[in-house]
Amino acid sequence: MIQSVLHGILGLLGFCLLAFIFSENKRAIKWKPVGYGLIAQVIIALILFYVPLFSLAFAKMNEVIIALQQSVIEATSTVFGYIGGGPSPFEVKPGGNTFILALQALPMVIVIGAIGAILTYWGIIPFIIRHISKALHRFAGIGGALGTVLSANIFLGFPEAQLTIRGYLKHLTRSEIFTMMTMGLAAVAGTVMGLYVIFLQPIFPNGVIGYVITSVVMGIPAVITISRIMVPETETVTTNQTDLTHESASSTMDALTQGIFEGGKTLMAIIIMMLAALALVSFINHGLALLPHIYGHTVSVQLLLSYLLVPFMWLMGIPWEHAQMAAELMATKLATNELIAYSQLATMHHLDPRVQIVMVFAMCGFANFGSIGSMLGSFTSLMPEKRKIIVNFGFKAMLAGTIVTCMNGTVVGALYSLGVPIIHN
Repeated sequence: MIQSVLHGILGLLGFCLLAFIFSENKRAIKWKPVGYGLIAQVIIALILFYVPLFSLAFAKMNEVIIALQQSVIEATSTVFGYIGGGPSPFEVKPGGNTFILALQALPMVIVIGAIGAILTYWGIIPFIIRHISKALHRFAGIGGALGTVLSANIFLGFPEAQLTIRGYLKHLTRSEIFTMMTMGLAAVAGTVMGLYVIFLQPIFPNGVIGYVITSVVMGIPAVITISRIMVPETETVTTNQTDLTHESASSTMDALTQGIFEGGKTLMAIIIMMLAALALVSFINHGLALLPHIYGHTVSVQLLLSYLLVPFMWLMGIPWEHAQMAAELMATKLATNELIAYSQLATMHHLDPRVQIVMVFAMCGFANFGSIGSMLGSFTSLMPEKRKIIVNFGFKAMLAGTIVTCMNGTVVGALYSLGVPIIHN
């Protein structure tokens, strides 16, 4: 038990050291807020795990997601027939299946996008964002504009989250821009949370929505901590507003329609990104396969990345005998995306439950090579005057986002070993 605590502390300090190595201004780092951020990350995790209200809420949300997926399958079966999940007109041979990702699982984002748009129109999501933003401004000492976008990232992807402060973007400091980029890559959008439940059902049959929400929320202080280390604040923060700016629908039906079309755009973006990422990685791997084998393994992008990541998997508290496998999962997540990595994790029934949970948290973020391009395009279009700053922060933000999710995994792994009632799935 004590060993787990010490390993967890070592892990958090180790990831902070990694961030320190890549800091652009080591002398400007203020260590007291960094310490408070680490403590806040642990406290938030304990609250979300211990308070029965949250466990009950997460369980109900899992039930809703599963019910939504069943409804989506009914709809896709009607529209697409057996390729959408309906009864197969032919006998499926042992070992085969008729599952088609793009037509059976991914359409969930359209439904969730519609629900999110309605909740936004009704003022529920803006209300939550506004109060979390005020709390961050008060207790973390960050500008109100930054607090708003960090809060919005709990529900929205990074392209949508920055739109909540569109009129204030040009006033953000270098450190605030980096923090915003890091949060975008360390979090996930509400529209894809349901997909994680579907992808991970084989090993978490009752859903993982509690894990995903906990990861994003406890990641906020970690994002602030790592960002303040890598790009310390040296300018005066002048933007302290916490008001949201967003396109308002004229009615619930208008919000529903907008949400459906936005969900459709998200669906197409996911399909396109997955196709491109898989194709590019496969193409590079074909070239790397011509190189001599490494310890009997064919050289690939995932293999090379995994060798670099093994020590960091151990630093998270994953036993050395599982570190290579965990590193391969993380390498897949970075080279492609978290959906593909989660689909691989779902087949690893033999993994220790603790390792499975740690990896769910460690891979719960948009930090991957493909997302860098999406982020740079999105951010530079809204902040053209900050283009050079944004472009220079691209890979650094991906590193910071990865460090944050690994810190989440470290904290959860240590708490699990201590017997803390991690949300039971």
